[in-house]
Amino acid sequence: MHLPRFFQKSKAQLERIVAKGKIKNENEWHLVRHRVDEIEGQSNNDAELEVLNELLGQLEASV
Repeated sequence: MHLPRFFQKSKAQLERIVAKGKIKNENEWHLVRHRVDEIEGQSNNDAELEVLNELLGQLEASV
């Protein structure tokens, strides 16, 4: 099954987005938004959630 590879690829893409500090297109926005939806409300992911919400906020402020 190809699902583990898909999730590894998505995780790597998300890490690159965070590393560059900017969402550049709609596909990247969807990856970030999906991850926020996954971890929202989980106390052990507060730092990651803060970074991802900052990326989303920057994009919304620039539009």
